Amino acid sequence: MKFTIEKKDLLKGLQQVGSLLVKNQSFPMLENVLMEIKKNILSLTATNLETEIITKIPINNVYQTGKTVISGKKLLNICRSLPCNTIIQIEENINKINIISQNSFFSLLSIPPKNFPNVYHFTHEKEFYISQNTFKKMIYTTQFSMANQDIRYYLNGMLLEIKENNLRVVATDGYRMAICNASINFSMSSYSIILPRKSVLELTRLLNNDQSLLHIVIGKNNIKINIENLIFTSKLIAGIFPNYNSILLHNPIKIITVKISILKESLSRVAILSNPNIHGVHLHLNYGKLEISTRNQEEEEAKEIIDLVYSANINFRININVNYILDVLNVFTGQNVHFLMQKNASKIQIEEDKKSSVSYIIMPLYL
Repeated sequence: MKFTIEKKDLLKGLQQVGSLLVKNQSFPMLENVLMEIKKNILSLTATNLETEIITKIPINNVYQTGKTVISGKKLLNICRSLPCNTIIQIEENINKINIISQNSFFSLLSIPPKNFPNVYHFTHEKEFYISQNTFKKMIYTTQFSMANQDIRYYLNGMLLEIKENNLRVVATDGYRMAICNASINFSMSSYSIILPRKSVLELTRLLNNDQSLLHIVIGKNNIKINIENLIFTSKLIAGIFPNYNSILLHNPIKIITVKISILKESLSRVAILSNPNIHGVHLHLNYGKLEISTRNQEEEEAKEIIDLVYSANINFRININVNYILDVLNVFTGQNVHFLMQKNASKIQIEEDKKSSVSYIIMPLYL
C-alpha cells in the first residue's frame, strides 16, 4: 500500500468514522480503522459491532493498492496536528504504516485486515429513495422523544414505518410522542423497523441539508443507508413497537395559538423555580389568557400570564414537564404554535403554525 492524499480529504473521512472509534477494553480491535486502497478509492471503515460506517475518498496518486488496519484515533490526531494544505504520503512497510508529510514522519503499528470484524451479512428485503434533507429533518424533529436506557428496549429507538408511498417515523418514551410523515416516490407494501437510538443520533451527525437522494436498503436484521460517498449500516432492534395509533388524538380541537418566542421565554423563566426532579409546570387557560405557574419543594413559586393569538372558549388545566414543551419549540422555525386536545382528554397535541408534517403528543404529570 502506498498513496498520497490531501490532509483535508483524509481528515474529513476520519472525522466521519471517528465517533465509532471509542476505547474498548474487551475488544481493542474496535479502536482501529480498516484502510483499503482499491483503484483510485480510499475506503475507511469503523465499527462498534452495532453500527458500521464506511467512507470512500477519491484520490489521484496511488502507487500500490492494499489493505491494512491501524489505530484510528492515532491517525486522526496525527492528521489534525499537521499544517493545513499538507500533502500526506502513506505507505506500508513490514507491519508498520509510515505517514510522511514535509518534515514530519510517523510510523504506526499495522494489524492484518483478516482480524477486523466483518459484522454484516446483508439480506435485502426492501429499498427506497428519499432526499437527504427530508430524512434529516424527520429525524431531527423527532429524535428527542426517544427513550434512553428504558427497560422496554423497543422504546430506545425510532420506528420507521412504510405504508404505500408514505414514510412515517415515530419516537416515544412513554410520556411523549413525536410523529413525522414524508412522501416517497413509489408505492411499497407495509413494512416497519426500529432503528436503535445510537444509530439515530449518528445519522443526525452524518446527514446534510441538501437535496441529494439517499438509497435506503432494509434487511432482515439491519439497515444500510448510502449517503453520497459514505455507507452507514446499523443493526435493528428486534421487537414490537407499541400501538401509537391508540395515543393519537382523532379530530382534536384547537384550544390556543401562541407566539413561539413569547411562550419559550415565559416557560424558561418559570422553569427556574420548578421542581428539579420532575420539571413540572401548570398551564391554565382561562378567559383568553394562558397562565404558566410552578412551585417547588421549598414552597418557592413563579407565575406568568401571556396573551394568546387565539383562544378557544374553554377552561383548560394541565400539569406538564416543561422540558417536553421546550424540546418541541426548539425545533420549530415558524412564528406560532398550536395546542390541540380532544374533549374529556387531558393530553395535548402540539403543531406548528405553518402546515407541518410533524405532530407531538405530551402526556400530563400527575402531581
